[in-house]
Amino acid sequence: AHRGHGLCRLMIRRAARDVVRRGGRRLSLAVDAENHYARRIYETEGFRETHRRIAFLRLPEQRD
Repeated sequence: AHRGHGLCRLMIRRAARDVVRRGGRRLSLAVDAENHYARRIYETEGFRETHRRIAFLRLPEQRD
């Protein structure tokens, strides 16, 4: 329901501005390779892919 309102772009731009204000030179993020919607936003905001990593996730055991 929140897609398409520009919230992601606003947060990215605010984070980038804060990094610069604090003297930083780089802003990095991680995104699921299958999340094409997010990837498109990041790419249009100037991010570029530099690495691919394998992530391991263990979910808590469900008890019935």
